[in-house]
Amino acid sequence: DVTLPRIIGLLKFGSCKRGELLSLEAADISCYWAEAVASLEAALELLATKFGAFSLKFVPLRDIVAPLAIIFNSQQFTTAGKDAHDKLSVWYWRSVFSQYFVTSGDTKAARAVKEWLGEASKPNTGWLSHDKNAPESVATFSLPKNLLQGVARKDDAVYTGVLSMLLALEVKDLGTPHQPLSVKNVDMIEDHHIFPHKFLGSQNIKGEVANQIANR
Repeated sequence: DVTLPRIIGLLKFGSCKRGELLSLEAADISCYWAEAVASLEAALELLATKFGAFSLKFVPLRDIVAPLAIIFNSQQFTTAGKDAHDKLSVWYWRSVFSQYFVTSGDTKAARAVKEWLGEASKPNTGWLSHDKNAPESVATFSLPKNLLQGVARKDDAVYTGVLSMLLALEVKDLGTPHQPLSVKNVDMIEDHHIFPHKFLGSQNIKGEVANQIANR
């Protein structure tokens, strides 16, 4: 996992491309280590408590974690109040359901930090300071009516995004005693079919159609 090195790269260079991470020296890692670890810890806790990602298998986009850590742990964010948290929710879910970080993750991670906080030479010019400067994943987002159609792979960001959103909304277990899944041991949270294969097969519904997220 390159999340921690990416956070260090973002702190030092404002970027986290492979070449830059490979150029990090021991002194760089030592300098930024404590801040990077604290940022990552805060981001993981936020993912679990706010976005339903109780474990890594419920994180829809791994490449969103590093920029999320930088943004959430920044002084700009911590002093911005409730509005910043509202913006974070919009940015997070739009990034997930547009699958924004699926391609060019390192480039988009650096872009997201700049969009939120502004560039190093121009601090306080990002979205946190100016509502009109919305990040690309927010400004260009549209929700297609067929978003869930054909989404049947567990490694799909939309598939995992739906599951984690349900967990964030504290859905209850289908079994007795109908407890919110958030109170269960994370290893006990299972992903099953609502309508079983055998039943759907009798209705001539088979393959990926039976496995779609709408039936999970």
